[in-house]
Amino acid sequence: MNKVQILYPVDKDRNLHEFFCQEAKAMKNAGFLVSTQILDEADSIIYRGFTIANASEYPDDSRMLQSWNANCRTLLMNEFVPHIHELTMDTFFVDSIEDSELPKRILAKGWKKAFIKASWKSLFCIDDDASVWPIHTFEWMKSEFDRRKFSGPYAIREFIPDKEVFYNEQRYWVLNGHVYHPSGNIPHKVIEGARRLYDFSGSHYFTIDYAGDYIVEVNPGESSDRGGENPLDWFVGIFADEFLYH
Repeated sequence: MNKVQILYPVDKDRNLHEFFCQEAKAMKNAGFLVSTQILDEADSIIYRGFTIANASEYPDDSRMLQSWNANCRTLLMNEFVPHIHELTMDTFFVDSIEDSELPKRILAKGWKKAFIKASWKSLFCIDDDASVWPIHTFEWMKSEFDRRKFSGPYAIREFIPDKEVFYNEQRYWVLNGHVYHPSGNIPHKVIEGARRLYDFSGSHYFTIDYAGDYIVEVNPGESSDRGGENPLDWFVGIFADEFLYH
């Protein structure tokens, strides 16, 4: 069996962060090495923690299963959307949302509203409509993005008015190119999206969020939480099958 370490983040007191304690215990019971420091005895290392948006902060070790570039290719929307453009909502990208021509470009598509996202983060953290134009102005959004240090390029996305669609969003895990969901039911678009993104990114673990008839999001496996439909024992089991026993 491979000696695979799961590397977790620490809290302000340099202890294993409380958010990951339950997962870390289950991973250890499954046979993974678990620590907040890189271990000499590990053959390979998997990072599980919070989003890392700067290369200088990404764990630096030749045994890392995932490279910084692979992480970025499933983190940054401008990286992955071109590879799944017809499987997700209509999206285009701009370097600045302060361009006076931007409203014209949106209206020319026949959209009355648009969802705006920085390279890897929207303003959904404020409220449901914080990233929706014209509910909020581009000037206001830019100030909020800047305040949180969320930079461009910016994704301008087709707004889906039926919010009920997203209440049924499902998270699918893609490990070594294999797609997993507890139900065993994998939509065709998720299978196709996973194939393309695995080939493009070189990522060994990432997630696809799917709702309605759309791939809504792609996220790195480093920072994706399990989601409500992914029980802990199932989650640990698929990681063990893919990374400990192969």
